[in-house]
Amino acid sequence: MRDLYERLLPVLDYPILLHGAAPRNALLEQFRTTPNAVLFGTASFWQGVDVQGEALSFVIIDRLPFAVPSDPVVAARMKFIEESGGKPFFRIPGAIGGDRA
Repeated sequence: MRDLYERLLPVLDYPILLHGAAPRNALLEQFRTTPNAVLFGTASFWQGVDVQGEALSFVIIDRLPFAVPSDPVVAARMKFIEESGGKPFFRIPGAIGGDRA
């Protein structure tokens, strides 16, 4: 996200805001009140956020095709599968070869 932000900063003609550059509430207020603003934020930033009207006119969501292994729930599932003699890579939904159910 930061890399994309830095690459686009010099080429976009829009105000660009970055998750982590200021407190969340301050960024949201600036995003809501700045016309044509672009806000780069991770999933944790956007949880519970409600932006209505013209302030939110275009959304791009980056989504990995698999769960992040460092996520606490995923890490616990991986540990359980390993301790049960399985291979997490093949058992966790979304992983290549993993269960699809």
